[in-house]
Amino acid sequence: MKFNVTSFNAEGLSAAKGDLLTQLGTDVLCLQKPHKTTAPPKIPGMHLVIFHGSRVQGSDFYIRDKTSVKSCFDHSADGLELLRVKANNITITSVYKPPPTPFKWPEDLSTDDGVHLVIGDFNSHSTNWGYSDTNKDGELGMKSGPWKGA
Repeated sequence: MKFNVTSFNAEGLSAAKGDLLTQLGTDVLCLQKPHKTTAPPKIPGMHLVIFHGSRVQGSDFYIRDKTSVKSCFDHSADGLELLRVKANNITITSVYKPPPTPFKWPEDLSTDDGVHLVIGDFNSHSTNWGYSDTNKDGELGMKSGPWKGA
């Protein structure tokens, strides 16, 4: 079974960008920086299941089949935006970490409860992820995330 998940730093979400995102044919769409304090524009064929509103940042989580959603939570704190959606056979956590915010995975946010995907915009560089250098956020991310030791 094919299952497509897309993460996109929107840098402002408009109806026109929503129409373009529709053409991706994705099952799950995690948006960072839509710049909306209220519910973002509709994206044809997708259902907004949770969002973290912000005029200058924000995060949105859309899913094609809303009947597969079992629960959704906003775990955002201390500038780090974390939206988590549990669907039929997978838990997806969308992350947006603004550049000045230190990366620290919440200790009480487990990824040991089955199949889990962490996706998003971490604003972190590490040679482990293909960058030519590792910045402080990249070092912290490798030490504190659910992937530590990878």
